[in-house]
Amino acid sequence: MYMMCYFININLIGNINEVLTLLFKITCDIPFGQHVSYPDYYFGGDRKLGVKKSFRCESGYVSQTGTATCTENGWIPNPLCTGKSLSVGGSMWLISFLISKQKNMKKSFACFSEIACPEPRIDHARQLDNPLQTYKPGARIRYQCLHLSRTFEITCDWLGKWKDMQSCPGPCTVDLKAMGDHHLQLRHTDTEKIYSTHGDVIEFSCKRGYRRGKDSVPFRQRCTNGHIDLPVCEYWKYHLQT
Repeated sequence: MYMMCYFININLIGNINEVLTLLFKITCDIPFGQHVSYPDYYFGGDRKLGVKKSFRCESGYVSQTGTATCTENGWIPNPLCTGKSLSVGGSMWLISFLISKQKNMKKSFACFSEIACPEPRIDHARQLDNPLQTYKPGARIRYQCLHLSRTFEITCDWLGKWKDMQSCPGPCTVDLKAMGDHHLQLRHTDTEKIYSTHGDVIEFSCKRGYRRGKDSVPFRQRCTNGHIDLPVCEYWKYHLQT
């Protein structure tokens, strides 16, 4: 991220409201020649900085978002319509104003910082789209959970934050030490570690000389988002009589 500052003499221009008016006098043109269907209809009216417009593309062309935003560089995404998939580009600027006094003279400066979302990290998910070097407002990423068929999409908003973030369930792992503390054994296998994906069921049983405790959970347990409850077995002194 980088920043540009413009110094403005308030005494020459007037008050801060006039400064804001000048800075936000940026407008976007109607996007003729960009394969937008009826551009004067969809892009008529207010076309000031930050305004969003919904639109449709001409036959044979598609839009990744269906929505355009007016920026200091024109409408984004750019191009609005394309014959093949296109990663969203463009940039958006966050504006802040500071006023300082120096030698009885008011000065104001406006700082423009480019907005971008940080590289997202979602555990237990794989990214379906090719990673981008910079994720600017409007950029979208599709994910699929590793242990589910469910897919979802996140979007970089105009504040540099990801919208519609979701989490994916993780696997469950139980080792022999944890099972030993509960006097458990696997009912169907004898591995050093148990690895199961979200939704899988693991069946336990008590070791010889033990039985399931009165307040224990059942032997059949399901892995839920990386967690599985372990049954508890207690010593059974009457097992020798059977």
